[in-house]
Parts: sequence; structure tokens; C-alpha cells
Amino acid sequence: MKKTNSPILAYWLLPAEPFAAYLTILIRTLAERFDAAIFAPHVTLYAGPEIVGDSPERILRETTRKHSRIVLRKEGIRHSDQFTKTVYVEFEETDEIIKLSEQLRQSYSHSSGYEFRPHLSLIYASLKAVQRKEVIASCFLPFSEIAFDQVTAMVAPGKTESRADVEAWKSACGVHPFGGWKARRRLSTKKN
Repeated sequence: MKKTNSPILAYWLLPAEPFAAYLTILIRTLAERFDAAIFAPHVTLYAGPEIVGDSPERILRETTRKHSRIVLRKEGIRHSDQFTKTVYVEFEETDEIIKLSEQLRQSYSHSSGYEFRPHLSLIYASLKAVQRKEVIASCFLPFSEIAFDQVTAMVAPGKTESRADVEAWKSACGVHPFGGWKARRRLSTKKN
């Protein structure tokens, strides 16, 4: 996706319990270790410039009715020098996850060129390759699959390249469980 200074609207797939609790603790632990931002565990399904008139609440309400719990198989823990993929869990693509991402893309009034690759970041930080490898060596994920059962939308700065950028993320709508239930809560990325 092309970097822009305009705000970005990102649709997130959120893990079910007990995965959410485990991943939240892992993300918090890594953030404290490297003085990085704390954020909610998620898989970004689609992201593009925030467009006035688009309603993430309506889009997610319509999209979640058509889906049930999604289970993704872990391929491994990877790292890169890209800030938003410092260290991340990579998942196998499934027809269901591709379909969900594509439905969100089609609901969007303007295409952004977002390239969907299912992954869940564990830390956002500017780390050297040796540090990223140390993080991977220290991460223990006691499961080969992770279940996801809800989605939300977040607004982010046009570029996410620093801790301040991550801490500027804010909820664009409530959290929507799969199966068409009413939005339940706003997602907070703030440290408690």
C-alpha cells in the first residue's frame, strides 16, 4: 500500500479467547522490553485512506453476518525491517480469510492497493536483525492455530513508522462479533 499523510482506515480481525489474552500479554511484554507501543493483537484484513461518507460500522455489520469464527494455521514467526512487520506470526491463507478481506475491499468506495498477507504483529519497533532474531527465539506460542471471532475498524496516521504513530491509532467503530451481533465495545490500544 502506498504511504500517504492522510489518515488510514484499517479493518482488523481480532483473536478469540484464550488466544487474545495470551497474545496481549506477549505483545505487552515485548513492548516493555524494547520500550515500544502496546497495541491489541490483530490481523489487518484491509486498509486504505479514510474516506468521508464510508461507514465502517455499516460495512462491518453487513460483513460479519456472513461469517463465523475463523481459524488460521500458524506458518511461523518471521521478522523484517518494515516497522509494521518487525516481528510477526505468519498464517497460511485460507479461502475464508481471503474472501473476508476481499469483501471488505469491495465495500470500500476507493481501492487502496492494499496487499493482504495474513499476519499478526507481535512488536512494532526499529530493531536490528540480531534483536529481531532474539525476539523470535524468546517467543513461545503454545498453539499451531489461532481462532478469530470478531472484527473492528481503526483509524491510523497515514504513516505508521514510530511508537507515537502506533499510539495515535483510535477506534473507528465498535467491535463486531461474527454472526451479526450488535457492536459491543470500542477497542482501546491505550496502556492500562
